[in-house]
Amino acid sequence: MTSVSAWQRSLDQRALTWLATLQRIRQALFFSALIVVLALSPSSYGRAYRPHLARHLYLGTVPIIGWFVLLGAIVCTVLIRVVLVSALSYGVSQYALELMVRLLVIELLPLAVAIYVALRCTLPFGEQVAHLHDPLLHQLRQEILPRVLAGFFAVIALIAISGVTALLLIYLASHGFSAAGLDSYTRLIGQVFDPSVTLIFSLKSLSLASVVALVPMLSNRFSARGAAPANRAAARSTSEELQEMVQMFALVLAIEVTALFANYY
Repeated sequence: MTSVSAWQRSLDQRALTWLATLQRIRQALFFSALIVVLALSPSSYGRAYRPHLARHLYLGTVPIIGWFVLLGAIVCTVLIRVVLVSALSYGVSQYALELMVRLLVIELLPLAVAIYVALRCTLPFGEQVAHLHDPLLHQLRQEILPRVLAGFFAVIALIAISGVTALLLIYLASHGFSAAGLDSYTRLIGQVFDPSVTLIFSLKSLSLASVVALVPMLSNRFSARGAAPANRAAARSTSEELQEMVQMFALVLAIEVTALFANYY
């Protein structure tokens, strides 16, 4: 009887855990849908909300562009050189340019952008609104929505800027400052970015931007529920913050793996 009773308590505890998880997922989906509706609503961009939106778009993008482009250019230059030398040594130099475009522009840079923006922009933004666990509609539009849009815009902007920079560096590494190879290079980019790859790349970029922008707001909204407003910031322990980062990076990697599967299988 004791073993049966212990087994039943364990089963009940697991059932309660699953129900709580499903409840959190339902709340997260509802909150995400509400943010999307507000983002598509023209009233969210009224005169009263434009200064907040402009300020967070600036803070979320401009201060981090310079360092990321500089560091990205250095890393891309090293990787381009490694790929070129390796391709020449193995006699497959005709595939080097396509490999670099696929490796850098399509795969590595969007992943690096998502992680960089999360660490430098959206995770700090999430901490700033940790006290708003049950925000009013006005607070959603004034405090949360500008930060979500800023994170989304930062990811898309950095993916575009870093991608163009990488394409320029690949051309300079392979053709130098001559315009003689511009036509063939343009055709190569067109062959790489065929309709299916372009669609997958676009969906991947939008998905990464959505995850990076929304997850910190969701995690801060549903953590430490039930705590007093003055104690909610203290209720978020280091383990919860690490769990939030792990959840975000797991979703980012899941998107990357899905894109790889769609592109190459």
